[in-house]
Amino acid sequence: AHVSTLKQLKQDKYPDLAWESSSDLTSKELLERVADGKLDYTLGDSVTIALLQRIHPQLAVAFDVTDEEPVTWYLKRDGDDSLYAAML
Repeated sequence: AHVSTLKQLKQDKYPDLAWESSSDLTSKELLERVADGKLDYTLGDSVTIALLQRIHPQLAVAFDVTDEEPVTWYLKRDGDDSLYAAML
C-alpha cells in the first residue's frame, strides 16, 4: 500500500521522488528500527504508528503524506476485551 502511495505522489507531484522498499520487513519492524536509531525514517500508517508510540514514545510523525482515510476495526464478540483495550 505504501509503495502505491509513493508511486502516485511521484507521478502527480514529485517526479524526483526516490525510495527503497523492503519486502523482508514489516511496517512494525521498520518503525522499531527507526525507534532504535537503526533507520533515520520510514513511511508508516497512522494506526501502526499510534500503537508503537505506546512502546516507543520517541517515535514522532514528521508530516502526513496523504489525507486521513477512515479505518474500521471488526472484532469477534467474546469475553476477552484485551484487544479492544489495546486499541484505545
